[in-house]
Amino acid sequence: MEIAAFVISIFALIIALLGLGLAMRSLYLIGVNSGLDKQFESQPQQTPAPVEIKKEFKKPIRTDGNKVIYNDDPLIYVIENFISDEECDHFVQASQGGLQRAKTIGGKDGIYHENRTGSNMWLPHNHSDLTEKVGKRIADLVGFPLKNAESFQVVYYTGGTQYNDHHDAFNGETEEGRKHLKRGGQRIYTAIAYLNDVEEGGDTEFRDLNISVAPKKGSILVWKNVLPGTTKVHPMSLHAGRPVTGGEKYAFNLWFRENKFV
Repeated sequence: MEIAAFVISIFALIIALLGLGLAMRSLYLIGVNSGLDKQFESQPQQTPAPVEIKKEFKKPIRTDGNKVIYNDDPLIYVIENFISDEECDHFVQASQGGLQRAKTIGGKDGIYHENRTGSNMWLPHNHSDLTEKVGKRIADLVGFPLKNAESFQVVYYTGGTQYNDHHDAFNGETEEGRKHLKRGGQRIYTAIAYLNDVEEGGDTEFRDLNISVAPKKGSILVWKNVLPGTTKVHPMSLHAGRPVTGGEKYAFNLWFRENKFV
């Protein structure tokens, strides 16, 4: 009996020692893992700043004298320093006090639309000797008499204002288009003169042609609005005045009709 009791006590001691060993190993592993967790604790991930990808636009295809030509069909070109600083400033001053929220074509006198958020005013060719001289110079450039041109439309954009994609020519298949065509026919040419340097934005963009022209004081942008040999809207003349995101933009439009404007 004494021997049996002794053997049992020995087994009990061995089991106790094994249990203690397992407990100590567990504590050791917990400590190691805790240390690893601290060592490799995940750091808060910072979201990388978005990379601004600038769109690559089509470059001019050639020059012809002082014309920088961007496209042949429809014809699109730019002439720098076409209008003097004095002439630019004169148009800007002439527009002060007369600028109002711009409208788009529609209704009797045009309509306000979210696509066009700038301001404009109309200035007759004979507002001054200087404005008439500029008008005649542009008429000689496009090869149409000044009497075929609508009045100067001086436009102003700032604070994100813009004019979304549109055509200048009229759609003769709509009632609205036919109404405007009665006043001298189709708008064959558009001329935009930039009257100041813009801090940021305000480019004239031809989306479907991947062409963008930055506003530069004294420059003039000219393009043809109709398909070759017709008076139908050229689909590729679709364009927009992109948002002015810094500073302000002054310019004027001069549209030349196929006949005398009335």
